[in-house]
Amino acid sequence: MIGVDIASRTGFNGMIWRSDERRLSEVGMGPYIAEHFFGPAYQAVFINPTRAAELFSQGQSYRAVETMLPSFVKNPLKGFRFATEGALTTNGVPLKEDFNAYESFSQILGFTNAELAETYARANSMKKAEQKLTSKKTSLLDLLYLARMSNDSEGMAEVNEKINKFNEVVPGPFRITEDTKARSYRQHVQRGKDSIDGVYINKNVRQYIEENYSD
Repeated sequence: MIGVDIASRTGFNGMIWRSDERRLSEVGMGPYIAEHFFGPAYQAVFINPTRAAELFSQGQSYRAVETMLPSFVKNPLKGFRFATEGALTTNGVPLKEDFNAYESFSQILGFTNAELAETYARANSMKKAEQKLTSKKTSLLDLLYLARMSNDSEGMAEVNEKINKFNEVVPGPFRITEDTKARSYRQHVQRGKDSIDGVYINKNVRQYIEENYSD
């Protein structure tokens, strides 16, 4: 009704554990748990400086400074940024371009625009689904390779059965075909050849790594 996301900031649900999918996707489970239980001080001391350094290295000086500041200063700066350039990703992709005076003022007070909050939630949901499917596909191909290297015909049959079930629910271009299996096997073999002490090293920097970091 008022155009801002207050549900994530109020209410009695989640008093012990409050899920923030956007923040979780940004920092990962370990840091998110630490932030959750140790509060803003942990984030200010351990998380924000690292995040600011990353943003500086990406040429995002304004956002880097914004990250290091306390909320009562950060929120007005973010509100001004939204009012002048809109809400953009760090890659410059627009999420919401037009903010009126009310929406910008709400951000100054620390409340995220409702439409923008929905965009964040939708994007995180889709990204998590993609990551889950990609992880499942990679896992199946890894299991198939291990079974093949162990000459485990029964294991290969079981993995292929799981692959068939996987292929039934994913889009055609993402399915695991015979060509996908062959390509994955070649890549596994090549990675083994390019590994040093069991760790894969990119062939483009392998000689440099061996000469400078192998001691």
